[in-house]
Amino acid sequence: MKWIDKLFKMTLIFLLLFWGYKANEHNKNIKALAYNIYFEARNSSIEDQIATAVVVMNRGDPYIEVYKPYQFSWTADYKSPADNKEYRKALRVASMVYYHHDLFKSKDICKHYTVLKDYPKGHWTHKFKRRTKIGKHYYYCN
Repeated sequence: MKWIDKLFKMTLIFLLLFWGYKANEHNKNIKALAYNIYFEARNSSIEDQIATAVVVMNRGDPYIEVYKPYQFSWTADYKSPADNKEYRKALRVASMVYYHHDLFKSKDICKHYTVLKDYPKGHWTHKFKRRTKIGKHYYYCN
């Protein structure tokens, strides 16, 4: 019976560690989404903030996607946002989109967005079709 107690305790420890790991993964992803919302769309509409988060979620793991080189210009200049009303709002939007991504999927919000309407010939935007404008961003799809 002692081995059953040991096995039970080891299993319980493993599960607690695993759940803690998963919670940390979720928090890291939500924080990355919130930072991106804050630096990319904090002065835009709530719809634009949601769409900004959806673009990142459509690409894959938010933490990996936000911090890929040359994906978002703010990652080179800023480390973290101010702890203010806009950041707390970005954090709520990030959590909502992270946990309910399927509710926000749209044929007009894919994997890319820009601020400017027109770019020079050869810019990456010419490979995609502009689908919609939400707030200050133009959203592109394949």
